[in-house]
Amino acid sequence: MESGSIHAQVTAMLLCLVCAACRPESGPAGQSPRDITQLQSGDLIYRLGNGLYSVGFQEFSQTEKRFSHVGIVEKSATGDSLWVIHAEADDYTGQGGVRRETVAGFLKQSGDCAAYRLPADVAVRDRIAALAREFWHRKTPFDISFDADDPTAVYCTELVQYCVNGAVGYSLISAGTEMNGRRYIAVDDTYIPCGMVPVAIK
Repeated sequence: MESGSIHAQVTAMLLCLVCAACRPESGPAGQSPRDITQLQSGDLIYRLGNGLYSVGFQEFSQTEKRFSHVGIVEKSATGDSLWVIHAEADDYTGQGGVRRETVAGFLKQSGDCAAYRLPADVAVRDRIAALAREFWHRKTPFDISFDADDPTAVYCTELVQYCVNGAVGYSLISAGTEMNGRRYIAVDDTYIPCGMVPVAIK
């Protein structure tokens, strides 16, 4: 575990990224995809938010700076409900954790959104959602130190990494961004290098 000074430097770098760019305009209040019926358990759903840290996380991506946040879709056993499990923190306090909310709630006021699917058996994709649900049940806190080697606290892409890699049994998603001597999992690390397939949600 690195010292508090390193953690503070990382936080400062994030703030610098945010301050260096304009915040994206939000979409209409309550905006959500017209058709989310194609979503299945284990799909990854992305958004471009308008929160304090959104531009910072967007800028971390090295290849495609389209999104700032990602969650994992969970479909109910009856098939009539869709949820998103994701790790999120308060913009001002840094406090938060893994939460579960509706797809509409997750995409509320998002400037852009998309979904991607791992081209694998349904059982593997269901396992991705099941692992995410375990993090939620454990009330896993948000990883304010951005330490991708510690599963006791997670940030959004770190949650995705643990769940996808745990489901497939090998390291499909890895940290592709380095800053201040530490590697981070950027948003585009979770879909571009991994062969994820786009899912039509609007």
